[in-house]
Amino acid sequence: MAQDFSFDFNLPASPDSNIADPVLYKELLIVYNSMKLIAEGIDKKYARIVKFNSGMTVGTIVNFFDNAGETQARPAAYGVSEAHGFVSIAAGAGQYGEVKTLGWIEYNTSITVAGQKIWLSASAGSITGASPGAGSQRIGYFVNDRVMFFIPMLNA
Repeated sequence: MAQDFSFDFNLPASPDSNIADPVLYKELLIVYNSMKLIAEGIDKKYARIVKFNSGMTVGTIVNFFDNAGETQARPAAYGVSEAHGFVSIAAGAGQYGEVKTLGWIEYNTSITVAGQKIWLSASAGSITGASPGAGSQRIGYFVNDRVMFFIPMLNA
């Protein structure tokens, strides 16, 4: 059984103990454990597996909220909730998907100017190329004609 990390090294739950050379096994075990720690660190730092309160597709801008002690994700919208991340692995309502809190996301949008600042839209889960109003949240910028760097800022 593989470990459940969003950054997948395809590692088994435990290393193969059938290696005859104990010195080699010890050295490989260090590498194995280091790779697991790297995957875990990436997840803790920039990606989270969370339950979605509604079905969401890749690129949906989301807000994390507490639902009876469980962190869940819902579409974020200007004037309603702040953006915390974007969906990187889609899922249906009540299912678990992946949300990244920092990183690159490819968008198919009319906002295609490199350097264009991006804001959280008033449309739930969407982006806009212009600030929708006072107290709006800038969430990133386009680095070329289709890729946005997501880095949410508060009241930018």
